[in-house]
Amino acid sequence: MPLGPASAPASPPTPPRLLENPGQVPVDTGTGDLVNATIRQVVRVSVAGSAVRLRLSNEGGVDVLAIGAMHVGLAGPDGSVLPDTDHIVTFAGLPGTNIPAGAPLLSDPIMLPVKALDRLAISLYAPGRLPVRNVRALWQYVAGPSGDSGAMPVLSKVRLVNAPVILTQVEVAPTQPTSVVVALGDSITEGYGSTNNAFRGWTDRLAERLAARPGRQRWAVLNAGIGGNRLLGYGAGPNALARFDRDVLSVPGVKAVILLEGINDIGRSFSPPRSKRSCNGGRPDRGGQTDHRAGA
Repeated sequence: MPLGPASAPASPPTPPRLLENPGQVPVDTGTGDLVNATIRQVVRVSVAGSAVRLRLSNEGGVDVLAIGAMHVGLAGPDGSVLPDTDHIVTFAGLPGTNIPAGAPLLSDPIMLPVKALDRLAISLYAPGRLPVRNVRALWQYVAGPSGDSGAMPVLSKVRLVNAPVILTQVEVAPTQPTSVVVALGDSITEGYGSTNNAFRGWTDRLAERLAARPGRQRWAVLNAGIGGNRLLGYGAGPNALARFDRDVLSVPGVKAVILLEGINDIGRSFSPPRSKRSCNGGRPDRGGQTDHRAGA
């Protein structure tokens, strides 16, 4: 996720043909950087738990990333937060933090009970500048007024923006014995072609089927798909071999992996090789899909 200053003009993001937007929130396709802004991302967890923990990433950044404040609660329609579910996110007991360039960061555990397939609204206030020019981006809710609006149940003058992904993972402290299956792949795994913000990719369907299974043993599904990813060559983010340890073997409770890679190795096998530095400021990319891990 490159978070340094833009070095080239950005082309306007194309509004997706498939976007879950029942309330007809305005879609902003501008390319101006987000400054002093509150961004709200909606994610879905795959298992029930008594607490959650958030993983943020500045692994593709070339500058320190300042986090002014964060909130998490159960998501309502159109990026709203359900009443009495808002929680302040802290880092070593503090409400804000700085993430060094090239580094991830875990929040403190948040005592927010969740059920399998619950949607969470996670609000991040960034007092600095977030370039919209970003390969790893999702359509997220952005407040119209500047400043910290994270505690508001409904963001004022909200709009949907193809904003950079800072939250890359939600860890859940499970209430039942839980194993993890990691889906390691490219854009097909990431969810390309399915309705944006609707959780209709094949990994989402897998999570639904596993959640519906009877019995005490539960399975959490971790989506580790990166659009354009390759098995061996550096494409959009580190190749599957380079990230296997981080994205699969280091996952607490992992018991299985589903590998769906290779089409980009075939389709781009004659493309000129690109260096990590030319792709991402010299730093590895984490990928844009939020993961749902079991175990805090």
